[in-house]
Amino acid sequence: MATLHAGEVDNVIYVKGSPERMFQMCQTQFDGNGVQALDLPAIAAKAAEMAGQALRVLAMARKRVPREQTVLSEQDLQGLMFLGLQGMIDPPREEAIAAVADCKQAGVRAVMITGDHGRTAQAIAGQLGMAADRVLTGEQLATMSDEQLREEVEHVSVFARVAPEHKYRIATQLQQRGHIVAMTGDGVNDAPALKAANIGIAMGITGTEVSKEASSMVLADDNFATIVKAVEEGRNAWNNIEKAILYTLPTNGGQALLIGGAVLAAPFVSLFNEALPLAPVHILWINMADSVLLTLPLIMEPKEAGLLRQPPRNPREKIVNRLFVRRVGLVSLMMALWGFLVYYVFGASALASGAKDTGLIVQAQTAAFMSVIWVHLGYLFTARRIHASAFTFSPFSNPWILLGAGLTLLCQAAITYVPFLQDLFRTAAFPAAWWWLIIAGFIPGFFAVEFEKWWFRRTAETSTLDRIRHHEFPPWAPNRHPGPLPMKVTVFSSKPHDVAFFDRLNAGRHQLDFLPERLTPRTAPLARGAPAVCVFVHDEVSRAALDVLAEAGVKLIALRCAGFNNVDLRAASDLGIAVVRVPAYSPHAVAEHAAGLILTLNRKYHRAYARIRERNFSLDGLMGFDLHGRTVGVLGTGKIGLCFARIMHGFGCKVVACDTCVSEEAARTGIAYVPWETLLEVSDIISLQCPLTPQTRHIITAASIARMKPGVMLINTSRGGLIDTPAVVEAVKSGQIGALGLDVYEEEEGVFYEDLSEHPLNDDVLVQLLMLPNVVITSHQAFFTRDAVLSIAQTTLENLTEFQAQGVCTHAVKLP
Repeated sequence: MATLHAGEVDNVIYVKGSPERMFQMCQTQFDGNGVQALDLPAIAAKAAEMAGQALRVLAMARKRVPREQTVLSEQDLQGLMFLGLQGMIDPPREEAIAAVADCKQAGVRAVMITGDHGRTAQAIAGQLGMAADRVLTGEQLATMSDEQLREEVEHVSVFARVAPEHKYRIATQLQQRGHIVAMTGDGVNDAPALKAANIGIAMGITGTEVSKEASSMVLADDNFATIVKAVEEGRNAWNNIEKAILYTLPTNGGQALLIGGAVLAAPFVSLFNEALPLAPVHILWINMADSVLLTLPLIMEPKEAGLLRQPPRNPREKIVNRLFVRRVGLVSLMMALWGFLVYYVFGASALASGAKDTGLIVQAQTAAFMSVIWVHLGYLFTARRIHASAFTFSPFSNPWILLGAGLTLLCQAAITYVPFLQDLFRTAAFPAAWWWLIIAGFIPGFFAVEFEKWWFRRTAETSTLDRIRHHEFPPWAPNRHPGPLPMKVTVFSSKPHDVAFFDRLNAGRHQLDFLPERLTPRTAPLARGAPAVCVFVHDEVSRAALDVLAEAGVKLIALRCAGFNNVDLRAASDLGIAVVRVPAYSPHAVAEHAAGLILTLNRKYHRAYARIRERNFSLDGLMGFDLHGRTVGVLGTGKIGLCFARIMHGFGCKVVACDTCVSEEAARTGIAYVPWETLLEVSDIISLQCPLTPQTRHIITAASIARMKPGVMLINTSRGGLIDTPAVVEAVKSGQIGALGLDVYEEEEGVFYEDLSEHPLNDDVLVQLLMLPNVVITSHQAFFTRDAVLSIAQTTLENLTEFQAQGVCTHAVKLP
């Protein structure tokens, strides 16, 4: 924006705009004392710093022009004098932060599309709890093809400095990826994007009429949290419609089976030759009363807890699915069988003497009519939840159901005992002794469905495990689980694989809030409102972090790993915070990775792979040795160490071990236990498979290395603190250690699990290791197999469930 102002001597043009645009227009700057040459790097750095603080930054400049100039032209906006930067902040509202968190739990991805600077957008997105590792700018979007953008929109959630046409392209490419897109906007230029989106949402207060006309709905309060509430209301509406349909159809199915079965059985059962179990008027009444008195109250069922913790419904999902067929078939069968039973038990004697007792047959029809209604009532009270048991919610939470059931029974009693209604409905009063069998119809209607729910809940988790094991991750897998209200759990340092495995196995048991941020004292407030947090090996569970967590209401630290060296157990105990871990997952994963490092280092697979890709097929420098007959030393013979020893035995190696506890199983396997000094002296390969304790910290030092065979291969897949890394580097350089394989590193925090490909490494020791040709480093991936991660997720969720139910846990970590 530029304005021209009259001055006493000269006229002055004042200009404001985005810093990057203004920098192109300025040649000089005013520093308070006078005009100086433009120090663009310093100004740009300051603008970036302000943007990184979530400030919306404007740059301002001016230019003097002759007094006679009264009109602005584009040429006047060059050669400006830079005046300064202004930062404005509009902090995210608390309800917006909560709404974004609710979106995550609901499986709804929030995407920010803004005209702000990239750093500003990234900072605001971070405050909102959105994934903001990458930001795409409008300038970058303009150079991308639709195919490139289609790939990027799946991974990028923050778009900055965008133009209206970019907003349209983002919406359409998200749709091309199969997403249902709701787009918000308020300006005239937003109309194409609002029209293209599946649901265009215009701002009701600040929006233009054009944007409102182009949208599917108008947001009256301009509040993003209202959209999230609308999602919840929509899910509730769908749930209640689904419940009503699932409840109503067995009415027709049961009656059809009852009448059809009687017709087919008539040649064999004389009672059915005389009259069917239900008269036509009974069928008409059941359909009408059921729809008005029972189905309508079911539609008014209050919202279920945790609707926003369920995954989005597949838009291609049909009402008629396997659950639908199974449930309708089961209830219809129960209804028909109970109607048959009541009608035959009470009506068979009407033909026993050879003469037909018409009155008794009408009474039996009335009893069958009543029994069908009681089966309906039994099904009604379990139909209030499609998957969850009826014993997990209050029967009084929907008074309309109770009123409808009461009115239904009152009407049935009137139809049975009021004379003029008897004539109208062709009923007759029956003996009071019959009531017990009629009312018992409630039992199959209720418990048959409850058993069906229980059975399929029981098998659902097993099915999910099987799908994961077979690489199947269905995008619309059910995520519903009955039982107590879900416990909120903040999952720090979460990666995509954590989200995938935990979500599939969780099945709604807990409210998992996945955060990519590592737990530190600074990020600990993100757990506010969650009684439990789930952390990994690199999270900082220090006293400072625990103090913040305790203040936030956290009662449980659930480690999704076996090690707990990163947890201040004393501080946790003082604050009354329980700590649980995963004591074992897949020992084969780590053991096999250690064996893989040995093979890679020995046969130079890493070097051969790089060489072949450059079309160099030479074998120079790739010679290894036979593992058969070599001596392998194992420090630690727990589950992982034992698995590793068996693998080495398979190669024909002689295995020696050192451990404070002698494993009988290891001894039976043929492992020879020797003192630590002997193991160092006789081993060709040494593998560390022990936990990190005060006794084992830096167990590999310059002194212990000196006792090893020259050219020994050292493998560490356990804990980085087991070795004195600088001493090991010197030993590799000197040749005392001939090959080094590491999956862990003492200073790996902030390095492993991160993409630092575009950043310098500030760790000189790690840089030296990476430069050595006989060193192979993997970034703590030994555990990273599908089976191991599956086991970790399963045990962690079981720990959470056990703690929620009992307040204690089998896998609790105690103070030593």
